[in-house]
Amino acid sequence: MRKRTLSWLGIFMVLLLSAEGCSKSKEEAIPPGPYKNLNTSTVNVTNGVGPLKFGMTKKEVLQLLGPPDLENKEAGSKAMSFYYKNQGIRVGMDPKGRVATIILDKNFRGKTIHGVGIGSRKEDVLKAYGKPTQTRQMFNVEVLEYHQIGKGGVSFFIKNGKVHEIIIGGIVR
Repeated sequence: MRKRTLSWLGIFMVLLLSAEGCSKSKEEAIPPGPYKNLNTSTVNVTNGVGPLKFGMTKKEVLQLLGPPDLENKEAGSKAMSFYYKNQGIRVGMDPKGRVATIILDKNFRGKTIHGVGIGSRKEDVLKAYGKPTQTRQMFNVEVLEYHQIGKGGVSFFIKNGKVHEIIIGGIVR
């Protein structure tokens, strides 16, 4: 009876150790926290959002923000995006694996360096940024686009007179 107990104990230990090894490989894929919450960070349309900068690699983004709530890969391309729902941030990676676009939605509480954020009035955008480079209508959303040649740009999506979404795009060097 003692021999049987030892063998079951041995099997249990082998399973426990092999499970431990599996969890370590997952931790190596996504670095351990603590992760930054950028929900109230300042948006700089030429650099990024707080410490999240254009040109960062996938590894750097994961080290900064942790595992995303959703990861999408573009079919037939190396481009991908990460969505951090609670922070209201979507990070778009170009085919070279670098941050190229950052989309801010209703859960994002930060503001641009000019004081415009989700929920700001259209008039606030126009006062802060002036006349848009381009304006277009998409269904019930008006898009005010501001392009800075060689420096990226910002698009404000206006719904019911207020900023509903902000997209910033940088020039990846």
